[in-house]
Amino acid sequence: IHTSWQDFDPYQSNLIRSFDIVLSSMSMAIKEEADLLKMEICSRQYCIYIGWGRLRKNPFMEEIFAKHEMAFKPPPGAQAIYEILSSKQRQLSIDYVHTSWQWEGTIEEAISDIAMHIDVQGGVPDPKIIRDVATKNSHDGRILHITEAEQGVIIWQVP
Repeated sequence: IHTSWQDFDPYQSNLIRSFDIVLSSMSMAIKEEADLLKMEICSRQYCIYIGWGRLRKNPFMEEIFAKHEMAFKPPPGAQAIYEILSSKQRQLSIDYVHTSWQWEGTIEEAISDIAMHIDVQGGVPDPKIIRDVATKNSHDGRILHITEAEQGVIIWQVP
């Protein structure tokens, strides 16, 4: 099935209780109660959600976000999903896993990537600001930056 999660209809697709486990990992598609209920409809036993935790650090990105008058913080993720599921009285567990990754690319690739991050957080990216900071932090026209973060892992049994 090739469709967005918002357009996906498990009843029409005949996928009710079709999977032992339904997993969402770092997806922007799962953010509301309806999204979680759709996961549950497809599962016979368990659902797993992996999303942003409580930590997101990256000095390079923090500088650019600050120049956009924005805080570089984790997007809504595991905590928001935890609250939704708790309000539905789901029996669940939540654990946090520390992770890090590095991003490397050209200045132009960095401008595009960072603009997307600013846009996702509800800001309006200023390519000149991004270019200035990226150029200052580049080596031979390339950018390398590391993000330290936390992911929240939520597991719950389908009612």
